[in-house]
Order: sequence, then C-alpha cells, then structure tokens
Amino acid sequence: MGAAFSSPRGAIPTMASSPTPPPQSSFSPLARVPHGTLSAAYADLCEGPWPGSGQLPVVYHPSYNISFMGFEKLHPFDSCKFAKVVSELRKRGVLREGQTSTPREADPGTVLSDVHTADYLHRIHHENFTVVQVTELPALSLLPNVLLQNKVVQPMRLHVGGTMLAAGLALERGWAINLGGGMHHAAADRGMGWCPFDDIALAVRRVRRAVAAAAGEQQGRVVADGDDGAFASAAGVAKVQAGAAEASTGRGGSGCGGQGSSSGTSGSGVLRVLLVDLDAHQGNGVERDKLSLPLPDFHILDAYNALIFPRDETAKAAIDIPLELSPGTGDEEYLGRLREALESVLGAEGEEGEEAEANKRATVGAGAAGTAATAAGGVAARGGSSSSGGSGSSRLRHVSGTTTSSSRLGGGGGRRRARGGVLPAPPDLVIYNAGTDVLAGDPLGRLGLSRQGVVARDEMVWRWCRDVARAPVVMLLSGGYTKESAGVIADSIENLFRVFGLAGNESGGGGDGDGHGGGSGGVALKSEL
Repeated sequence: MGAAFSSPRGAIPTMASSPTPPPQSSFSPLARVPHGTLSAAYADLCEGPWPGSGQLPVVYHPSYNISFMGFEKLHPFDSCKFAKVVSELRKRGVLREGQTSTPREADPGTVLSDVHTADYLHRIHHENFTVVQVTELPALSLLPNVLLQNKVVQPMRLHVGGTMLAAGLALERGWAINLGGGMHHAAADRGMGWCPFDDIALAVRRVRRAVAAAAGEQQGRVVADGDDGAFASAAGVAKVQAGAAEASTGRGGSGCGGQGSSSGTSGSGVLRVLLVDLDAHQGNGVERDKLSLPLPDFHILDAYNALIFPRDETAKAAIDIPLELSPGTGDEEYLGRLREALESVLGAEGEEGEEAEANKRATVGAGAAGTAATAAGGVAARGGSSSSGGSGSSRLRHVSGTTTSSSRLGGGGGRRRARGGVLPAPPDLVIYNAGTDVLAGDPLGRLGLSRQGVVARDEMVWRWCRDVARAPVVMLLSGGYTKESAGVIADSIENLFRVFGLAGNESGGGGDGDGHGGGSGGVALKSEL
C-alpha cells in the first residue's frame, strides 16, 4: 500500500499541540502517518504528552516488573527482567534517562473489553483461582485478591498498554519496541502461560481504528478546503481499506480514551498486519482470537517447538506460515528455516524475478547471519557464552563482502506487488514477538540457539521488514526463562540500534541504517547457511 497517507501537500496535518518531530532512523521512511497524527487515538494509553523529539519509540514502565514477597521466584519466568534490560541498555549508552515512552494501564471496561469477554474480565479481576490458572502459581490463592490485583494483574495491564502504544508509535516512526508484552497465550475468554490478556489482538484492533479515524479526519479537511485533489492518495487508500472492513459484531469497542472511534469494530481503515511469532511456544491464544474475532487481513508466521506446550491443534488453523521445530534446534538450522519462511511471505516481487530473490536472500539471510559473528565478539567481550548448546549447534560460514544495497530491494522507493507469496500484498505493520526462550538451556523452550543466534534472528526479521516488506515493525519481548535472557535482549537491541541507526541524531546509537554501525562497527559480512 506504500506510504498510506502521502499527498502533494504532505499528508495528514499534525495537531497544533504536536511535539517536535523525532530523530530520523533508517526505518523513518516506512512510517505510515506523520508524527502526532495518532496522539488523540492513544491518549488513554500514553502517560503524559505524546512522545516527542527527546523520546524514542521504546515503551517501558517501571511497574512492568512483578516482585512481591518472593512469590515471583516460584515461577521460572523472570518477571523482573524488564528492569534489567533497561538498566543494561542505559549502562551501555544505548538508552538515556527519559528517552523511553511511558504507557498507561489498559482499562478493563474501555480497552480490554474490545477483545475479552465480560465473564473472563470479571473472573481475572475478582477471582484468585483465575489468576492462579494464568500464572501457574497455586500459592497465590492464599493472598487477598486486592493484593493480586495490585501486584500481578495491574502490571499485566501496563504491558498491554505498552504493546498497544508501541503499535501506534511504529506507524508514526517506522519502528517501536515494547520492553515487555507479547502475551500470545491469552485468548478472549481465557488466559494461560503467564498471559492474562491478548495484547497483540488488542493492538491490532486499536491501530486499525486509529488509522481509520485519521483517514476520516483527513478527508473531512479535504471537503472543508474544497480541494478535490490534494489528498487523493490518502482518500484512495482509505477507500480501498474500507472495502476490507470487518463486521460490526465486535465485543463492545474500547474507543480511544473518549477521543477516537468507539464503534465495536476495528474500523474501516483496515491495515494488513503480519504477526511474526518467534517465541519458542505456539502462540495459541492470539491464534484462537484470529479464528473467533473480527480480525480480517491478519496473518501469522509462527515458529515454535512442536513438542512442548501448548500443542493446540485447533489454534493451528489460524497459522498462515507454520514453522514447527524439533527440540534442540540450533543456529544454523533455525536461521536457515526462518529465512525461507520470511521469503515465503511475499514470494517474488515485481518484475525483477531471480535477481530480486537473490538480493533478498543475500540481505535478509546473509546479513543477519553475519551478525552472529559480530555479536559473538560482543558476547565474548562481556564474558558470555557463545555456545548454542543442544543439537544443531552454530556452524555459520562467512565470506567477506558487504550486504546487498536496500535500493535493490525497493528500499527508498515504492513497494512492489507481491507475486506467489502467502500474503496478497506486503503488510502495513509487522508485529514481532521476539521471545528469548529459544536460547539453549531454556527449561521451557527447549531449543538450542546461542546468544549470537538470537541477535542474528532479530536482525534478520528487522532487515526483512525494512528491505523487503517495507513495513513498520513493533517488537515485543515475550517469553524467556533463563537468567541470561535479559542480557541477550540487551545484546540484540544494542545491535539493532547500531545496525539500523535507531537513535537517529540522538546520542546512544549510530549507524547509517545499512549495516555500518557507529562506534563498534556494523554488519559487513555475508554468510552461506
């Protein structure tokens, strides 16, 4: 769909109160709407003014972390890893104090009800047994419900607000990271696996409403100005998107904090959304919601260990591109199969045929795999292990060279029509669920990736979003059950900032967005997988 709201006069005008434009990164050209456009639609989910020039689309709240009376230690999930990630990124100079964007809690009545049933919302907020089912911590049943709400459920609602806010910021900035979220086991009528709410489906539905409202407001300005041509591109896109509008049988819309649409649907400006779920577990909750809710044009690529929880056969019907893995799968096999899966999303593009396919393979596969070697140096410097463990350990082979220019993949130009892919056209937004339970030694994920393998995986997805799909990306942290998880996440985000220049002209990151990072150098390797 290209730059959805571009026009000869510059797209949707921002509000008078909009903050100073943010710093530019190599993902900035992928933004779908101008900065400040969606601020009203997310007023109920953003703490304070809309993030401006001094803030990055990195969403975090200190209350993401769950810690009280030692109960959190009874579960293998490190519920305080989010603070550890932020601390490590600040220590390394990737983030500075005050640069993160702060979310608000998702309100049960006006936000969570957009996806979740009234019965389930009542149970999760009033019955200890439901909280116990979700967290898998029987000892919590002995505590007063008010304590469970304050210490467990409310932080989870902040994670939801963070994911939803990050999705909106990604459309304005071209990228965003929620340093939490990714609760892919929760469905409309249930929660499980430490996932009480389906933040992903909620984010998809809100972002569609927000874009529809922005498109409608823009068209209103066209009529008021008496200008039939100034916003023709935006009106045309809105008209096409309206043709794919979902049914009006939602579960009671959340609105946008009283300032946006409050219909029960995801709105008429339906965006094509792709979920790339690389947590080690099947994302059965969001998949069940895809089957039961109005979520048209929502596509799922899910790579997971096929022999572990949840093994939900019903939910598998929602997966467009399944990537079932064996226990112990290591770097080489994992990255190779992921590359092939990403290539299958869109297939051949335009009329470049074999050359385009070769360029995509070089940039998406080789560029990210080359990062494994770069990351290994960083890991070693910090005293971490570079062994993948398990079967299929890393045997990445590298040759000297540079990554393929993004211009040969459509970078910097309009997106081409997909041909022969699973999706009919490129996505307008990619939600990337980047679980680190794929690490070797994770007791629940039981896969075999090394630290540098995870870094390479994340760069591969981001590079595909930028150079092939030409789509904004929002990254969620999801699962990870080893003490190394927080450090690996920091490794990966540091690499993303360097390689893609995510900090723009702000200090704390460099890079020219083409694999040549500032300071410690970027990826300049090709690899044969």
